[in-house]
Amino acid sequence: KILVGGQGAFYGQGTAPYGEHRNQLCRLNADGSWDASFETAGGAGNAGFVESVNQILVQPDQRIVISGNIARWGRVTRKSIARLHPDGALDLSFDSGEGPGGLGGIQSLGLLPNGQIYVVGTFSTFDGIQSPAITRLNQDGSVDEGYRGPNIIHVRDIAVLPDGTAFIAGGFRSGPFTPPISASHVTEVDWKHPSTGSTHKLASYEFEPMC
Repeated sequence: KILVGGQGAFYGQGTAPYGEHRNQLCRLNADGSWDASFETAGGAGNAGFVESVNQILVQPDQRIVISGNIARWGRVTRKSIARLHPDGALDLSFDSGEGPGGLGGIQSLGLLPNGQIYVVGTFSTFDGIQSPAITRLNQDGSVDEGYRGPNIIHVRDIAVLPDGTAFIAGGFRSGPFTPPISASHVTEVDWKHPSTGSTHKLASYEFEPMC
């Protein structure tokens, strides 16, 4: 089956004017037809902003981690990240508290073999804990306070290999990094900001996850 996230509402089969719908997240069957069994209980709520689901991560147990412009899911407070059961109901056992803090948000999610989750983006704190651009969550959504990522500006994407090695891409300060980053797989390009004309270094680095 296929999960589809975004802004606004997705409409399926039904009577006029729009028929059955799901807010910000819906699921399709393998043939593209509407999966009416997936119910998201009203979806995201974020008064004053456009609600959206921007990232979707499906765990091996079929529970679904979502992130985006979210202040609540249904009537339950969830700040930018939540987890759903396979039927779309909110998983109340997963709670990341205040979520990302600072001027940015979540850009990507990565699942580790042990069930922990890397969260990367343009934030400076996560649930009140200093976590510039990258943090690691425990299986219940709490921040793994034993993890300290590299001192970097922002991370746009992350990919996690089966052995737990992660690749990150984004904007990086000059080293040395803490923890150290292995430069065995590095791709760097210069990117010019379209408005300011300033040049930034964009790179993809491999680093080993820290316990």
